[in-house]
Amino acid sequence: MRIASVGHVVFAAAIIVLGVAGLINGAFAGVWLPAPKNVALREVLTYLCAFISLACGVGLFWRRTATVAARMLLGYLVLWFLAFRVRTIFLAPTAQDTWSGCGETAVMVAGAWVLFAWLASDGERRRLRFATGDSGVRVARVLYGLAMIPFGIAHFRYIKETAGLVPAWLPGHMFWA
Repeated sequence: MRIASVGHVVFAAAIIVLGVAGLINGAFAGVWLPAPKNVALREVLTYLCAFISLACGVGLFWRRTATVAARMLLGYLVLWFLAFRVRTIFLAPTAQDTWSGCGETAVMVAGAWVLFAWLASDGERRRLRFATGDSGVRVARVLYGLAMIPFGIAHFRYIKETAGLVPAWLPGHMFWA
C-alpha cells in the first residue's frame, strides 16, 4: 500500500462510500450534483460517476494504482466542476446554493489535487511542476481556502438553519452558529 497520510485514507474511504451509495441508490451522490436533468443517457452518467468514485477510491489504496486513481479522479472532478458547477454561476450568479455547490465540488477537487501532487510520477513532476509536489499542494490549499468562503457566508445567510444544527445540549445556538 502507498498511503501518504491519514487524510489520504479518509479521502479514499469517503470516495468509496460515495461510489457505493451511488450504485445502491441509483442516484447521484452530492459531489456530482447538480446533475443535468435533460442530459442524454442520464442514468448511464449516474452509474458512471458512482463507478468512477468507487474505482478511484479503491485504487487510491494500492501502490500500483494510486497515481492513476488520483490522476483520473482529479481529471474527472475538474471536468465536472467546469462543465456543471461553473456553468451554474452564470445561470444564477446571486444564488447562495450556486456558490455553496461550487465550494463543495472545489473541496473535492482540492483533496484529489493534493493526492495527485503527492503521488505524481517523475514524468508528471517534470511536465506539470505547477500541479505537483509542494507547488501543487499549495494550489490545492488555495482552492480549498477559496471554497470555504461560500460555506462561511452560508452560515450567516442561513443563520437559523445553521443554529438548528447545533446540538441541543449546547447553550446559545445562535452564538455557535
